[in-house]
Amino acid sequence: MAQMKRFLAEIEEKKGILYVFLTVATFSVYSFSLPNGFIWDDYMVLVDNTFVHDLVRLPEVFTKDYITSPKNLPFIDTGEYGSGEGSYRPVTTLIHFLEYRLWGLTPFFYHLVNVVLHCIMVCLVFCVLELLFKNLFISLVTALLFAVNPAHSEAVLTISFREDLLCGMFFMAAFICFIKVSDQKKPLFLIFSILFYLLALFSKEMAITFPVVCIYYEYFYKRNRFATADALRLFGGLVLASGFYLWVRFVMFAPAASFKALHPSDSFGINVLTMIKVVGMYFGWLLTGLNVHLTKPDPYLIEVFSNFSSIIVFVAIVLTWILSLFLSLPKRPFFQFSLVWFFVTILPVLGIIPIHNIVAGRYLYIPSIGFLLMITGLLWLIRNKQLQVVGVVLYVVFLSVLTIARAFILYDELTARKEFVQYYPQDPLSYRSLSAAYTRLGLDDHATGVLARAVEYFSDDFNLHMDLARAYRKEGEYQKALDVLGKVLGEDPGNYYLLNEKCINLALLKKKEEAAACFEKIFMLFPDDKVAKENFRRFKQY
Repeated sequence: MAQMKRFLAEIEEKKGILYVFLTVATFSVYSFSLPNGFIWDDYMVLVDNTFVHDLVRLPEVFTKDYITSPKNLPFIDTGEYGSGEGSYRPVTTLIHFLEYRLWGLTPFFYHLVNVVLHCIMVCLVFCVLELLFKNLFISLVTALLFAVNPAHSEAVLTISFREDLLCGMFFMAAFICFIKVSDQKKPLFLIFSILFYLLALFSKEMAITFPVVCIYYEYFYKRNRFATADALRLFGGLVLASGFYLWVRFVMFAPAASFKALHPSDSFGINVLTMIKVVGMYFGWLLTGLNVHLTKPDPYLIEVFSNFSSIIVFVAIVLTWILSLFLSLPKRPFFQFSLVWFFVTILPVLGIIPIHNIVAGRYLYIPSIGFLLMITGLLWLIRNKQLQVVGVVLYVVFLSVLTIARAFILYDELTARKEFVQYYPQDPLSYRSLSAAYTRLGLDDHATGVLARAVEYFSDDFNLHMDLARAYRKEGEYQKALDVLGKVLGEDPGNYYLLNEKCINLALLKKKEEAAACFEKIFMLFPDDKVAKENFRRFKQY
C-alpha cells in the first residue's frame, strides 16, 4: 500500500507522463482503423460529393446552397447536392475542403486525422477532470474509459462523423478556458472560451448545452458569487454567442423542409417512453461495450414496448446514480457533476425537438464523460486498492478489445452493411444499403440479387422497388425496371422519386412520347424541380 502511494505521488509530480500515456494508449487501440476504407455517410459527405472536391465552390459554404435537401439528391450519378449536411456545420466541411487538397480520397489520412483528434479529446477530458476534482485516479481512469469505449467507435471510425470529434474537442477546450477565467479572472481566457464555443457550435449543434454546463459549474463551485457582477461578465459573452448561432442556424441557414421530423407515432408521450428505452440502451453500451452498432435512422422503426431490457437498465442505473449521489455528497461531488453533465449534454438528442436519427452512438461522445465519471467514482469506492487497480486494468483491456473488434467490423462499406442487416433483418433500409455496398465493389449481380430477394419480403416498400429498378437500369434491363416500378406506382401515382425513375427508363427505351408525357406529369406536379428538368435535358436525346 505504501509503495502504491509513493508511486502515485511520483506520477502526480510528473503529470506530463500521463498525457503521453493516454495518447499512446488511445492511438494503440484505434491504430487498427488506419487501413480502413470509407463507410456509411462518407460517400455522401466526401467521396461522391463534388462540393468539397471543387475549390471554386468554397464560398458556397457561407450561402444556403451549403444545405442539402434529400429531394435534391439526383437519380443520375452527379453529386451536385450541396455539402451533404442537413444543418449548418461549416467547420467540418471547411476541413474536408483542406484535406481533399492535401491527400485526395486516400482514406488512411482521413482515419489518421480522426484518431489524432480523438487522442486530443482524451487529453482534454483528463485536463478538465483534473481541474475540477484534483484527483488523479478519477481523472486518469475516466479519461482511459473514454479513450477505449466502443460506444465512441462510430464517431472515431466513420470519417463523416468527424463533426462529433470536433464538437467535443472545442467543447472541452472552451470549458477549460471558462474554468481558467472563472478561477483567475483573466479576460483573455474568456475570449478563447467564447471562440472555442462558437467553433463547437458550428461543428455540431449539440454544443448549445455548453452555457448550461458553465452555469452549473459556477453555481456548484462558486455559488457564493453566482449572483454577482462576475456572473454577468462570464455569461454575457456566452449568451451573445448562443444568440448569434441560433440566428445563423434557424434564420440564415434554416434546415430544408424535407428534413422535418416528427415524434414516434406523432406523440410526445410515446417519444418520452421511447427515449427512456434509448437512454437505457446507451447505458448498456457505455457500461458493457456490447451490442454497439450503427443504427437505423427512422424513428417509426423504434418499437417502444417490444423489449423492456433497456428500460430496466435505465431505471437500475439512474437509481444507482442517485443512491451514490446521496451517499457521497458533499465529500465526493463528482457523482452530482457526472449526473448533471450526462443529462444536460445529451438533452439536444432526446427528441424534445423531433429528430430523424433518435439513436446513434456518436451522440454519446460528449455526454459519455458524465456516465464514465460515475463508473469511475464507483470503482474509486473500492477500499482494496490492489483489487481496484486490477479491476480497472481488466475493464480497460476488455473495452479495448471490443473497440479493436469494431475497427475490423467497420473495415469497409460491405462489412459495415452486413452487420446492419444482422441487427435489423426486418428493416428494408438494411438490404438497400447492403445492395449499394455490393454495387460499389462492382458486384452488380450480388446487388441486384439482394434487392430482388428483399422485394419479395417487403412487397409494399417503394424504396426497394426503386432501387431494384435502378439496378436493372444499370444492367440495361430497362423493361424489367419499368415492370418493377409499375408494381408500386399504381399505389402512389404521384410519387416524385418513382416518376423520375420511370421517365428515365422510358427515355432509355427510346419511348419518346411516353417519356415526354411522364416528364410533363412531373413538371405539372413539381413545376420548380430542377432535377427532373436536368434529367429531361440529358435523356431527351434518346
